[in-house]
Amino acid sequence: MNIVVAKQKQAIYLLLTMLSISCFFWLLSAAPAQAGAYPRAIAHGCGAIQGNTVTNSREALEQAIDSGYQYIEVDMAFTTDGKIAMIHDWESSAGYYLGLGQNKAVSFAQYQQCSVMNKFTPLTMDQLAEILQKNPQIHIITDTKEDNVAILTAIQKQYPQLLKQIIPQIYQYEEYEPIKALGYEDIILTLYKMTNERNGARIAKFVQENDIFAVTMAYELADTGLAKTLQSYGIAVYMHTINTLQQTVNALNAGAYGIYTDTLLPQEVTYPGWQYYLAPSKNSRQQLSIELQQNGLQLNMRSSNKKGSVAYYIGDTLLVKGPVNQVLKADVDNIATGQHTITAKIYNGENQQIAAKNYLLWKDQSCMLLLAPQCQYILEQFSSLSDFSAALQGQGDALQQIARNSFFAKRGSAVYYNSGETGLYVSGNVLLPAIAADSQGNVYTSMYDTLLALGCSSTQMNNTTKAMEIKYKNKTYQAGITDVTKSYKKNIPVLKTKVQLYRNRAMANGPLYQELTGRQYVQQDGYLILLPIGTSVTEAQAQALLEIAKQLYQ
Repeated sequence: MNIVVAKQKQAIYLLLTMLSISCFFWLLSAAPAQAGAYPRAIAHGCGAIQGNTVTNSREALEQAIDSGYQYIEVDMAFTTDGKIAMIHDWESSAGYYLGLGQNKAVSFAQYQQCSVMNKFTPLTMDQLAEILQKNPQIHIITDTKEDNVAILTAIQKQYPQLLKQIIPQIYQYEEYEPIKALGYEDIILTLYKMTNERNGARIAKFVQENDIFAVTMAYELADTGLAKTLQSYGIAVYMHTINTLQQTVNALNAGAYGIYTDTLLPQEVTYPGWQYYLAPSKNSRQQLSIELQQNGLQLNMRSSNKKGSVAYYIGDTLLVKGPVNQVLKADVDNIATGQHTITAKIYNGENQQIAAKNYLLWKDQSCMLLLAPQCQYILEQFSSLSDFSAALQGQGDALQQIARNSFFAKRGSAVYYNSGETGLYVSGNVLLPAIAADSQGNVYTSMYDTLLALGCSSTQMNNTTKAMEIKYKNKTYQAGITDVTKSYKKNIPVLKTKVQLYRNRAMANGPLYQELTGRQYVQQDGYLILLPIGTSVTEAQAQALLEIAKQLYQ
């Protein structure tokens, strides 16, 4: 009987061994043949800089290199006199990125005189050549909405020394031969223009016959199984454009080898660290970029892996330790005011450290600013935030009560105060300061953030009418966007006050907030104060509230 059992165990062990070996070789065949040469993260449009994406600017390229990217995608287009400009396209990007009066191509001289987003340098091929010569480890992936062969021919003729560092993307099978004939060694097949090609076997045959470097596809194709099919042929697949670790994990599970990204750093897109992300303390479904916290520091490490723990340190000082997927309150009472780096050390179920992630903390007397490392630039815009209670000192009880239930904003500032609490206007990784957008000097603030603070349940643009739809106290309203809204839905009230667009965000002013909520407002010298519902103030009280506002924003 023991002999039978022993033979059974031996057979099972042999079977498991064979399965393990089979799985190992399957993984080898499913990975790119030169996996070590393939990056996990490719910087999209030179990568984000100061929260601005797809700038294709010199500063963005240099920052991407400093951040550790070795493969960087750059958008290219011809100027009117046949030179190469680094821009996503002329038809939709010229006005937004270069500040040109209209979206159309300009001469190379005009392009050089522009300022990208009013602060960055337009990148030229001469500058690109200089940067690549100094950084031989860098590869540039080209993208163009124009004549791809013409762009790549111009590069080959004028900058032949760059060919080994440039990886062209091709958009149709037919482009391969003429571009390969130019001398480019590695070529990527991207599918975003091949809208009818979803045959994995046919794509794989082309890739293998022509030794294509990789295949790139939109993240929207993750659920089609196409990436899995290509992966089974040992083809490197990239998905674009992905800016969260949650989407990264989804893409990799769907068969991608790596991603094109605006904001994720190369060190973030490494296993197993990519399975973990810090989320806002009040919202576990999104990855944290910027969060302003008061009444203590709360840290919220999320993961689909339910086992494991995380310990947060500043230097050698342990702030707090506990399980992942749980909000932990950190002890920062003995931490000095100013800037710090928080290191999150992540442990598996066996208490072995498997990853470490760094975040930025800016501690003030009244609050703390928690940021992803990509948002370092934001700290340069802050010196201190005012204590709300201190700004009320010397005022009467009645006025203090009004102020404690009011909303304060200032033109040029991304900070607001709502019912005594400090908040930030943020769009992605960019601070969105209040602006003055009309001849009357009305102060416009981010409509979404302001209305959320005022009690609205939702506000969004209708994709058909291009009007803003706002839900407030269980009723829906519509607001038109200047020069954008096409029509309105029937039987839904339309607000008389229009919305402005700024950096593609809806911005609204005091008259709109009053029309929607009934809250009166005080506005003067670039300050906007929304009063509590049912409250009106005298001229003297209005001036006193303005003095409080000046104390808050001094």
